[in-house]
Amino acid sequence: MKELEVVKKLFPLLKIYPYATPIIVLLGVISSLVEGLGISLLIPFLESLDDQQISEANAFLDMFNRLLSQVDENLKPFALAALLIVTILLKAAFVYLYTIQVSWLRVRVIHRLRCDVFTQMMRIGQSFWDQHQGGDFLNTLIQETEYAGAALYHFSMLTINFCMIVIFIVLLIVISWPLTLLAIFVLGIISLLVRWATRQVESLGQQRLQAYIMMRQTALEAINGIRTIRAYGYELYEQKQFQRVSSETQNVSFQLRILAALIQPISEGLAVILIIAIMLIAFWFQAPFPIVVTMVFMLYRLQPLVKQLEVNRTNLLALSKSLDKLETFLDHTDKAYIRSGLVPYTGLKRSIEFCSVSFRYPGQNQLALENISVSLRCGETTAIVG
Repeated sequence: MKELEVVKKLFPLLKIYPYATPIIVLLGVISSLVEGLGISLLIPFLESLDDQQISEANAFLDMFNRLLSQVDENLKPFALAALLIVTILLKAAFVYLYTIQVSWLRVRVIHRLRCDVFTQMMRIGQSFWDQHQGGDFLNTLIQETEYAGAALYHFSMLTINFCMIVIFIVLLIVISWPLTLLAIFVLGIISLLVRWATRQVESLGQQRLQAYIMMRQTALEAINGIRTIRAYGYELYEQKQFQRVSSETQNVSFQLRILAALIQPISEGLAVILIIAIMLIAFWFQAPFPIVVTMVFMLYRLQPLVKQLEVNRTNLLALSKSLDKLETFLDHTDKAYIRSGLVPYTGLKRSIEFCSVSFRYPGQNQLALENISVSLRCGETTAIVG
């Protein structure tokens, strides 16, 4: 699966702060547990307001009844309302904590990657620089590291979304397994439709990456060559070149946003159909009203989690090529590095001499310098022309 391939590419980033991601997932799981239990409190709360006991045996409801057995019947609604408020506040606190933790991890990893990329740029040999354009290096240093941090963010949120969905489904099964099976079936259809709508996202992500590289390179070449451009009156030509590459970047980004925008209407439309179908089936089989209301509310909360799962999955796939590019640039096995000499420099005493030096540019057969000898004497200014 493509998702697993992207996760494998993220392993080096996860190892930078190995304890951060487990803490984030743990906070997300606790948040979803608290929210799920809070929603489940609606059943005994509505039951206490209606003064009717749910006839069917349910271990989940028995647990709440045992916990509240010592509370006066007249005070039960207030006690349950207080518990609902407490769970809401606790859930908000845990969401805040894991959001802060995800943001902390993202900015720290981006900073670490940028330092690693810049260090690599300083250490690799000149031949590698000669074979690549400056805009490509700049794009890797700024854009690709940012995308790598975004990929780590989406992976963390994807993991949290998955854990939350599992917890909600377990709670739904405990409340009413027949209605839950129907809900899972419809949610599966929603997920398949969303994946169908976003199947082109990976290729578009690659196109966006190339478009950004081209735009940066065009702008960098124009900035570095501004004197030449003005000397030959090429301003209008350069403007048209930049407008062309910027337009390509705009078109690809817009197509990605269109795919992302499809997720929400598809998910919400099918979710409404799901909720209506469950309500009709529940009332047809005369399911207790508190259970129906709680199921509907829990499904209402589950639906955006499914949508967020697909959004994070889509964004993660779109950033896959950026991870590949960053990994390739930081790879040490296919690059030549500058090597320091073995003789310590203590100051120039007499001269610097090049004896019978030949030089050829990378990829060229013809020698640029052949058997050249030069002596640069101490205390003199020497100019080399041509």
